[in-house]
Amino acid sequence: MSQPIVQGAPQQPNINLRTDFGHSPVGKFGDRDVSVGSTPTQSRTQNPPVLGKAPSLGERFLNWITPSGVRADSKARQSLHDYSEQLSKTLGTIATIDASTTEGKAKIQAALHDLAPKASKLIGQGIDYNDIFNTQLDLKLSQLSQDQLAALNMGLATALSEGGIDPQTLEGQTLGVISDKVKSFQKSQFTGINDQIKSQVESKLGGTVDKIIDHLNEDGDRDKLGQLFETLDQQATSIAEKYGPSKKDSPEGFEKFKAGLLKEALQHAIGDEPTRVGKFMGSMPPDMLKSLVHADPIYSSVDDVFAAERFVAGQIGLRAEKAEEKVLELAEKLASHSLDPMEDETGPIHSPSSFAKEVIEFQKALRELTSHSDKFGLLIDKEVRAKIDETVEHLDDLLEDGQMTLSELSTSQFGGLRGALKALDIHGLDEAFKGEFGVRREQAVKSYNQSLSTVLTSAKSGDHEQLLKDLDSFTSVTNQVLEAFRATGDKIEGSDDLMRLRYRLLDEHLFSLSDEDLISLFGAMNTTEMRTLAGGMQDVANQALNQNPVQGPKFFTASIDLELLRESITTELDNRGIGVPKLPDEKLYTAEDLSVGQLKILKDVYGMTVEPTSVRYTSGVAPEFVQKNVEKELQTRIGQTLTPETIGEDKHSTGVVGPFYRDLGRADFRIDFGDGKDPVEMVNRERIRSLDTRTLEIRKEAGIDQLRRLLGPDHDPGLLLFISDTVHQGMFTGIQASCLGPDSPIKLEDGTGGYLPSTSTELSYVFSKDDEGNIHVKATYVVKNPRHLACPPDPHPIPVDPTRSGATFTFGITITPDKQIELYEPVHIEYSAVRDTWKNPDTLRPIDIDDALYTTEYGISQGFEEYCNNNFQGESIRGVRAIDEFLAMDPPTLEKARELQNRYTRSNSEFELNISGRTRTKIDRFLRDLTDETFDPVKARALFKQARDEVVGMLKFDVLPRYLAGDGDVSGPDI
Repeated sequence: MSQPIVQGAPQQPNINLRTDFGHSPVGKFGDRDVSVGSTPTQSRTQNPPVLGKAPSLGERFLNWITPSGVRADSKARQSLHDYSEQLSKTLGTIATIDASTTEGKAKIQAALHDLAPKASKLIGQGIDYNDIFNTQLDLKLSQLSQDQLAALNMGLATALSEGGIDPQTLEGQTLGVISDKVKSFQKSQFTGINDQIKSQVESKLGGTVDKIIDHLNEDGDRDKLGQLFETLDQQATSIAEKYGPSKKDSPEGFEKFKAGLLKEALQHAIGDEPTRVGKFMGSMPPDMLKSLVHADPIYSSVDDVFAAERFVAGQIGLRAEKAEEKVLELAEKLASHSLDPMEDETGPIHSPSSFAKEVIEFQKALRELTSHSDKFGLLIDKEVRAKIDETVEHLDDLLEDGQMTLSELSTSQFGGLRGALKALDIHGLDEAFKGEFGVRREQAVKSYNQSLSTVLTSAKSGDHEQLLKDLDSFTSVTNQVLEAFRATGDKIEGSDDLMRLRYRLLDEHLFSLSDEDLISLFGAMNTTEMRTLAGGMQDVANQALNQNPVQGPKFFTASIDLELLRESITTELDNRGIGVPKLPDEKLYTAEDLSVGQLKILKDVYGMTVEPTSVRYTSGVAPEFVQKNVEKELQTRIGQTLTPETIGEDKHSTGVVGPFYRDLGRADFRIDFGDGKDPVEMVNRERIRSLDTRTLEIRKEAGIDQLRRLLGPDHDPGLLLFISDTVHQGMFTGIQASCLGPDSPIKLEDGTGGYLPSTSTELSYVFSKDDEGNIHVKATYVVKNPRHLACPPDPHPIPVDPTRSGATFTFGITITPDKQIELYEPVHIEYSAVRDTWKNPDTLRPIDIDDALYTTEYGISQGFEEYCNNNFQGESIRGVRAIDEFLAMDPPTLEKARELQNRYTRSNSEFELNISGRTRTKIDRFLRDLTDETFDPVKARALFKQARDEVVGMLKFDVLPRYLAGDGDVSGPDI
């Protein structure tokens, strides 16, 4: 390959050998697809990492024109241009021409033979051919994708295979060098791509795996767990779409690559801490687990992936063992039932509900075992299989005579038992089921008609709030009816089946009504107000469904039921040939048309706030994760050892912990003794504010005695201590934690979630006791006049309007005599979070006149004072503050009173206040001819307070509204 350097050659020209002159790296084949069947890590690659960067157009132009004025350089540059072009052509020929044929072999040899002569002018200028070849080849290869490198490598392998080009010839040696470089570039790109994949797996998939493990360790709810696994699957899909084979062209390869990514994530988790992975594997969905069985590693070495293989295989075996154990356990229960049902106290005659539960659970466990075995190609143990057959045969004999009290089964048990016996191929109760069908359907239809009649009565009355409440109840009844029909043989599998049944039930009820009733209903259902309500509800139904998992579906269904009812009434009138009155307009009403009263109804009934561009649930049962957080915090109290530090060294004698003792007098503690009277305050917060320390302690101890009285004369002192360790402001930690993030149940109108911090909070607790000695506590946490919505981890809170924002959380707990805690009433929330439209960047909006006068935080009082100064009200601010200083004196003095008179209240004084002439005269007469001995401080306080009230009233009802309306405008009036 090497070419001799010509001795005595002129000095080498200044030529950049990495110039490609814009040539395609594969010559004229550059416009053709030179790729072949790709490997998973190749096909989707865009702009793969390269060893060198191809020169830009500007660089190419500079390479072409510099250095100028040297003719030898010009010839050398032309030679480099020709060589670049020929090398591109050669690479394209190797990649696309089949060297196994005589013709193809000859074309490749010819292309290689023509390479060196193209560099003759460069060689003549003293440049080593090896430098030319290696530099240009590196440049070409660096511009190829993995697919193109793979195609080129395949062409080289064919050309160098037996019967191809002799590797000992000059052309064969050249092919060998090209082949080595191609493999080197493939390895380089493969490593770069795998580094990217590894980074994605560890940061995204690994992060989600960590979240799942943390969630499992916290015993989180199953819905959230399912969402996390869905996120893991979606992330793996996204990475596979970027780096894996085409999902369209190679679906099997795509799924295999995706499974490999999940296995890498599992391997990463194992590597961090193997003991953490057990719960994760135990919760993994079966289909995801199956995908890992034959998944190949993407970037790990073979040794590394063995741990993941063992975890997958171990989990498959463990699930099979657990499924078999569960089936055997349930089979034993069923086998214990006597073949004489009259003698069996827990059998189908005497205890049908528990018996049905056993059968349903057995069939479900058997289904899970069979499904797992089929999915993973496992054989059920022979002894287990024999026990299953024996149990099914025993059940068949037990129910052969059709003896079972089906009427006592709930709807779900009835349908579940029927389905389980059908799956087990046991038919002894078939006739009994048929007989029960008619009875249950008749009861279901009767309940439906009664509930619908209530709805129609409310509709005719025009009471829309009552109508929506009745619709809410109707929804629950309808769901029970649909379940009853499903349990008694109706095939209801999708939305179409559900709607057909709903139409049928509704049409049958309306058919039974008289013409007069139908006409009256049509009129009530088509008033402008009703059409507005129905249209507005339909407009926001989908948003409501997505906003709240509890109330959303109820509202969505109510909107459907309301429109379905209106539509069916019209249809029934048409069917009877009764003409319907013409509507006053054909307008399609939307949420924008809802009246203030209707918006209030929606909030009162469904806890939802409808706004121009959004729907928010601002009251109702808090989301599940809030309930979990509160329960988790409460459970930390159970079994906790209360130390002197926890109790407070000076609180031993009180029998309560320090936090509880400190909260007495700050929070509202009340006791309901169940005597029909209002709950009794443990400590009156208003009366204790001015008490000395010893008197305060006496009052608090008296309050604690009231709690002892509720517990009873023989109560366990440890129970009082436990109650006090539970019932204080720490109860609300779980609520606060739930609000510290974007998933917070408190949201602005744009969906931003966060926490409403406020120094103005009210905590209250009401204790009561039941006949079993359980203590019930109703806890309330109120946030008043918050100024910000905190949105961690964002360090910048969002200002909210304090006059329209706030939150109330309530829930109830039960504390048992054995010191256990449970929620007897879930967490309810009611809130308002309105983004502040205050446009003065230097101050926050005042809450009230006292806030505007005295609150210095964020310059509130400064902003208001500046506004007053610029609008000729500065003397009012100064006068009120001066009077407040006077009123705070103990006692006020004659000297200070006359100073106020001379500066603020006397006619034509320097800062004359805008007060009534009557008040001004009273102050003047009072202060005339007074001495220190005759000065009455009480009367002085009363007179100046009257002056203050008049000025503050003007500021509150005139100046402050103008300040707020002007968005903090501090400019003076136009003159």
